[in-house]
Amino acid sequence: MARRKRRGRPPRKDLTDAQRRAIAILVYGWRHERNRERVAQTCGVSRMALWKWERRNRLFQRELERERRRFLAEMNRKFRRRPSEQFIASDLKWLEQSIRAHGLL
Repeated sequence: MARRKRRGRPPRKDLTDAQRRAIAILVYGWRHERNRERVAQTCGVSRMALWKWERRNRLFQRELERERRRFLAEMNRKFRRRPSEQFIASDLKWLEQSIRAHGLL
């Protein structure tokens, strides 16, 4: 029995620059970009393209989840290690540096 030919483009093997930027904004830029439309504008894609990445692109979903887990693990380590309020400012400074490193500010 012959296999049916798939329609459309074959899936990419790597993320595009716009997808990587979207992941960085969704994970690190949550304070500045509060809605998906602004995230899409910043990345230079349509709102629907961003929606499709989040819902249908397994590579994008996997990388987004991996980056979120990495970010949360780092924040948990930092706050577990230094629970007092005097260090929160330094942790926020670290977060700002991470956002700047990804080119979001």
